[in-house]
Amino acid sequence: MKALFGRGLVGPSKQDAAGASNNEVLGLWHQVAARFPDSVSPIPDKHLDAYPLQAGSPMKDITINGRFGRRCWLFVDKRYFPGPTLRIDAVGKKNMSNIFIVLGRAEADGGLNARMSFTVLGGDTMIAMGYLRRFKAHFAVGPKAEVTIGDDTSTHGLTVKAVGSRVSLGRDCMIGGGSELHSTAYHGMVDLSGPEPKRIEASRSIMIGDHVWLGEKSCCIGRVEIGSGAVLGAHGICRGKIEANSVAVGNPAKVVRRQRTWVRADEGIDDATERYLQDQSGGTSHMASAANESITNLKDGAQ
Repeated sequence: MKALFGRGLVGPSKQDAAGASNNEVLGLWHQVAARFPDSVSPIPDKHLDAYPLQAGSPMKDITINGRFGRRCWLFVDKRYFPGPTLRIDAVGKKNMSNIFIVLGRAEADGGLNARMSFTVLGGDTMIAMGYLRRFKAHFAVGPKAEVTIGDDTSTHGLTVKAVGSRVSLGRDCMIGGGSELHSTAYHGMVDLSGPEPKRIEASRSIMIGDHVWLGEKSCCIGRVEIGSGAVLGAHGICRGKIEANSVAVGNPAKVVRRQRTWVRADEGIDDATERYLQDQSGGTSHMASAANESITNLKDGAQ
């Protein structure tokens, strides 16, 4: 099937399978993009491809199954070529509505290393990703869920589960393989301390800032807030707050170091970390300059 905006190709009737014209879908796209946090860059109109999910799989690398109804769209930046491999499944016997999945531009290595699957459990759900790096993940979401993944965030094995809640990952995060974000447990709890049993209704959301590193097989459960620049160690389990620029480990995770952050580069300070440090300092990153100078001095001394 042809996308509404991909290279200007539309059907003879100037309408897509969902019965919407180019202008109507473009207006819908602007409404969806207006909901993005600052960490997610919206796709420019001129690079936007839009596919109605109810029409089925639009190309060989995208598999779509299940009962999708009105206002169910896959929005893709056409610059994602050579594109991630996607599988989107709607679970249920009734048509779902108001489902939006957004995939931003992928760089060459990001596209070749992107593998994603989506299990959609109900309508009124949005999953939006910014510019993709290496990204392999499974999402089980809905109904009434919102998941956003910031620009340049990478993972080689993340699972996200969200029902009636929000999950937000900031820019330039790195997620270790086997990590999980659970803003829902698919069941509730009952308080027996009072005269009558009372179901506990907890407001759950997972909010993770920019430049956060979640170690291998780490897990965030329930209501979680992790500040920018923080590190959650491998196998750590977070059920609360971790302050910015700190290191937390264990179950439950506890802060063991403060005023610490991480870098992607094996040596020195990489560009993404440099930008983060500049944002933290409000200008030139003296930390980055000092770190690079120290590493240079160590190399000179070893020669």
